[in-house]
Amino acid sequence: MTIDESAGGASMAAEGAEKKEDDKVENENEQSVKKVVRILRFMQLLVEGHFTPLQNHLREQRTSDGQANPKTFDFVGYISTMLGVFEKQYVNCYSCELGYQLIDTLIELI
Repeated sequence: MTIDESAGGASMAAEGAEKKEDDKVENENEQSVKKVVRILRFMQLLVEGHFTPLQNHLREQRTSDGQANPKTFDFVGYISTMLGVFEKQYVNCYSCELGYQLIDTLIELI
């Protein structure tokens, strides 16, 4: 075995390790997308049929006496922002389902 052959074998091993790492990262990304899709589907089902009280609650949370909660979180605004970021930066073969779910959830929330 020459030095060139052993160097070639080492580079092939390094490429194999990189491929395994890439596959692992890709699998983790795919799993993360699936989790987000499930959460969005849950939120969609919460307001299925345009249940107005919960739709309003997801826009603005209020205290028991009817005052606006200073720590309120606008889910509708956040999901619409997610859709904008998705459309510009994140579209790939694993994320089409995420795009569909973002749109479906927004439709039900509005």
